[in-house]
Amino acid sequence: MRIVILAIGTLGDIQPYVALGIGLKKTGHSVYIATHESFNKLVIEHGLEFAAIGYPPELMTGGDMLKLVEAGGNFVSWMHQLFSLADSILENLLNDCWQACQGAEAIIYSPFGWAGYHIAQRLNIPSYTASLQPMSRTRYFPAVWSPTWFRLGSYYNLMTHIAIEQIFWHVFRKTANQWRQQILDLPPVPFGGPFGKPEWKRQPFLYSYSPSVIPKPRDWPEWLHVTGYWFLPQDIDWRPPQELIDFLNSGPPPVYVGFGSVPMRNQEKTTQLVIKS
Repeated sequence: MRIVILAIGTLGDIQPYVALGIGLKKTGHSVYIATHESFNKLVIEHGLEFAAIGYPPELMTGGDMLKLVEAGGNFVSWMHQLFSLADSILENLLNDCWQACQGAEAIIYSPFGWAGYHIAQRLNIPSYTASLQPMSRTRYFPAVWSPTWFRLGSYYNLMTHIAIEQIFWHVFRKTANQWRQQILDLPPVPFGGPFGKPEWKRQPFLYSYSPSVIPKPRDWPEWLHVTGYWFLPQDIDWRPPQELIDFLNSGPPPVYVGFGSVPMRNQEKTTQLVIKS
């Protein structure tokens, strides 16, 4: 089976999907990773096929994304920045995804690769959401992007998932529906999004984290799978340089603090806060 994996983001977002692709290839599938040009080498050197899509990942670490992060405390400003960022990249991204999926027999897509869901409808092939964080509705914990200072019980938890679904759907709704009609020749998705449709509700979800970290909620159906992490194969021939060995042996075990690819304006101030802590 020819499987296309749509993966959008920075290195930490892409690498697990390459690991997933390696696993699928070992079971006999032909796997294409559709992602940004800067990850071409990463994909090819692990024996997978590559298709280029979308904006350069530097956009995720540049000024526009910095404005989005800094607006996080102001919901109105945050939404305005998200709309602006989406408008600048969405049309080309959707068309690239469509081209990358030609000939696919199944599509696996990351949350920001949601075009895969619509393309799979057009091609009449299976689609699977693959996420690094829990995003399906549940009463057992609130949505990932919801406020953390409220703990109001199961009904509130469920409502946060519905609210986040609607927020992100309406950021992309107008452009997504135009694209569905003009490029995919599909009818528009209703105002409330695809979430209530049977094909969405029964679509398999693959979650790449440990059930020991976040146990699978008891209200998730059987087609939502917590698989464990997707790691790239280890290089068994790798040996740490002597300088690193000497550093590790020179004192107490060090503590690493990382922020992934999240941009920040006051890097020195943040560094000092981490050191003081």
